[in-house]
Amino acid sequence: PEVFIVTSLTDTAAFRGLLPRKLSKVPIIQYMHENQMSYPLNPNIPSFETAKILQKNVIPGYHLNQLLGSDIIAFNSDFHRRDFFNHLDSFLGDHGEKELRKKVHSLKGQAKVIPIGLPFPSKELAPFSERPKRLLWNHRWEYDKDPEFFSSQAQNLLKENSDWQLSILGENKEGHKSLACFDEVKAKFPDQISHFGYLRNRQDYYQAISECRLLPVTSHHDFLGLATIEAMIYGVVPLLPKRLVYPELVPQELHDKLFYESETNDCTKNFQQECEALMVQGLDNQEESLLRSHLSRFKWSAITPQWKEIISSIS
Repeated sequence: PEVFIVTSLTDTAAFRGLLPRKLSKVPIIQYMHENQMSYPLNPNIPSFETAKILQKNVIPGYHLNQLLGSDIIAFNSDFHRRDFFNHLDSFLGDHGEKELRKKVHSLKGQAKVIPIGLPFPSKELAPFSERPKRLLWNHRWEYDKDPEFFSSQAQNLLKENSDWQLSILGENKEGHKSLACFDEVKAKFPDQISHFGYLRNRQDYYQAISECRLLPVTSHHDFLGLATIEAMIYGVVPLLPKRLVYPELVPQELHDKLFYESETNDCTKNFQQECEALMVQGLDNQEESLLRSHLSRFKWSAITPQWKEIISSIS
């Protein structure tokens, strides 16, 4: 091989050390889709205290191996790049590693940002005004996406707006076991639930999200936000918290309209008011054009040349 491309599941230093001598000089590109240093831990899991210790004292060393073992490291977002290096800097500072901190700081300036490419619609989408007034959840059914807050707010919105609907999609890592908070919404508003559960057929999934108007995001963890980007690509208007990667996903001109203040005391009130406004108004033609243009960077035609450039630079 002329180059290895390894994922964020690979201990790159160990990988390089185990290669046969004839392959040990082959360049390695480390692609970081995620890291475990800032993943929100669920306090309800039995191993919570152990997980906290590992996250603070062991996992950063693993990610350090990835950085030092690669020739090029690339991240799926600039937020992820900053998060990764900030945690390593803090870890090395706690352990008095001054020279290694300098090395890591120099590598930060060389790190690349290449998002993941996504397929775009092959046919024209239904205009926002012709779609049902339907909310969307299309994330994993897990703690870090804050399904409890989403469910409580969705119940309030469905109660106040009897003509609204809700599609709850996304992968459930617990198998066929639903989340209690989602089951509660389904039980209370059975006539307003359009879809419930994981759709295995990808075209069915795209069809389902293209029939929604609004994606209120409540997540506390996203290094890129593939589900959010997919929804936007298919014409769903997002309502986003001012944290994590989300400010990167929409143009600056739309921040005032598409973000809610998630860290304030009146967060719930603000969230519901913004949902009700966006569900009716959507985006005007100029705003839609701005968002589509911003999202074009996730097309494979935009991303492939970036991969060609970094591969050709080291192979």
